[in-house]
Amino acid sequence: MPQPLFPSPAASTPPRTRPPGHAFRTAAVLLLVLACRHAPAPARTAIGDVPGVLALQPCLHRDSIPAECGTLTVPERRGVAGSRMISIPVIRVRATGAAPREPIFYLSGGPGASNLRLRPPVWSRRDHDFVLVGYRGVDGSERLDCPEMTAAIRHKTGDLLNAESVALRRTALNQCAARLQNDGIDLRGFTMDDVIEDVENVRAALRYERLNLYSLSYGTRLAQIYANVHPNRVSRSVMVGVNPPGRFVWEADQLDTILVHEFSRLCAQDAWCRKRTPNLAATITRVAHNMPSRWGPFQIDRGVVLAATFGMLYDRGSAAMALDAFIDADNGDASGLALLSRFARSSISTGVVFGDLFAKGSTDYDASRNYTTAFDPPGTVIGSPISSLFWAPVGDSAGWPVVRATHDTRKAAPSDVETLLIGGNLDVSTPTVNATRDLLPLLSRGHQVIFRDAGHANLMEFQGDAYGSLVGGFFATGAVDTTGFHYAPMTFRVKWKLSRMVKLSLLGGLILLGGLVFAGFKLAPG
Repeated sequence: MPQPLFPSPAASTPPRTRPPGHAFRTAAVLLLVLACRHAPAPARTAIGDVPGVLALQPCLHRDSIPAECGTLTVPERRGVAGSRMISIPVIRVRATGAAPREPIFYLSGGPGASNLRLRPPVWSRRDHDFVLVGYRGVDGSERLDCPEMTAAIRHKTGDLLNAESVALRRTALNQCAARLQNDGIDLRGFTMDDVIEDVENVRAALRYERLNLYSLSYGTRLAQIYANVHPNRVSRSVMVGVNPPGRFVWEADQLDTILVHEFSRLCAQDAWCRKRTPNLAATITRVAHNMPSRWGPFQIDRGVVLAATFGMLYDRGSAAMALDAFIDADNGDASGLALLSRFARSSISTGVVFGDLFAKGSTDYDASRNYTTAFDPPGTVIGSPISSLFWAPVGDSAGWPVVRATHDTRKAAPSDVETLLIGGNLDVSTPTVNATRDLLPLLSRGHQVIFRDAGHANLMEFQGDAYGSLVGGFFATGAVDTTGFHYAPMTFRVKWKLSRMVKLSLLGGLILLGGLVFAGFKLAPG
């Protein structure tokens, strides 16, 4: 059964304070719908002459961390005679202690993001080598970029989620897939099965008998496959933001549940939020379904606003900013929504390797569903805007070609691997109910910890030292230590209101314009 993490609110301790600009910086990052996507593209690696051989050389990881780097050459399609070879970059940061335990192999979120960015956590440094294996399709010699998809998202139709926009993205995916295949890339070689075999090849090349798996979001799906295919190679597995099989598609009813039963409940408990709206979910619903098309001279694209809102719900700080903008709009001031509409489209369309996103994520495509109605059903709060954005264009006869991973059957498999599942009750990307219902009952040695008032982007390193004791302690002994955590309730009062930012920007622009006009008069001859 899930293990409650925090004491009751009555026994809570005050949350640690954060600098005033934290929420603003978080919101700027989380306008990107999927986390950790703005990292620059890694340099392409050369393809080695000897498959399976991994020679590591001294390097600096993230420009400052002493590490060892190398490249593993592997077949693009294993088991297919004559398959061309591709390269997979590998980074290892050695443990600082004299007697290291099993190494930790990290599997990051995505799909469509690099697996080479994370700095080894402090709690891992002494006792574990920390290994990063590049994701094929993003890192290494072959990168499944889709500029066609970027252009389709940036094309303005008035609503990012309307039928015309979906058709544009479906055509873009078709064109991207055809171009990649014409360039000699075999898209059947970029499934999750291939990724976990890259990991296994690296383990064997580095001569580790067993390893620990530390995974986030999409990476938890890879960890599940690896543990099912190579159970004797896994010592322990920690999954953060768990994505069970079949759950790459974000469901409208689950998002509604979190908005209605979690965010609305917290708003009712927050004096400032309660004063502004008696029912947060009802406020969001009214605005989402009756969104103005303009604020002053600025157009508001409903689809962009909803997609950006979903992304901002990843973090409870930026979530408060987005929800505050909906409350303002319900009270007649849609300026915050106009700000999202103006700037979020660029964030949504960049930083994601779309070919990799669809190569892996389309494995959950279900031809029996009508995705158009499933993602925006009657009575929904905001629907499932990111599913409408990304998965509605996928189809059997158009869009990205669906390639199923052999070992990913869209149903969780039983496992005896000692596993810790970590989630948050505000997680809109990987709702904890999925891990609780779909996966935990099948783990004979499984544990689940749910962080209260934590979103998807809040999970890793949640409350610092306490998180290190929980995760580091589990890797060391299998114990689940939650004693260091305290309850820190979400606050809805934001210092950086989106509506205020818009008005300050306009005021600044008018002052600048006035200054230029005044300077022009002063400098004019006469």
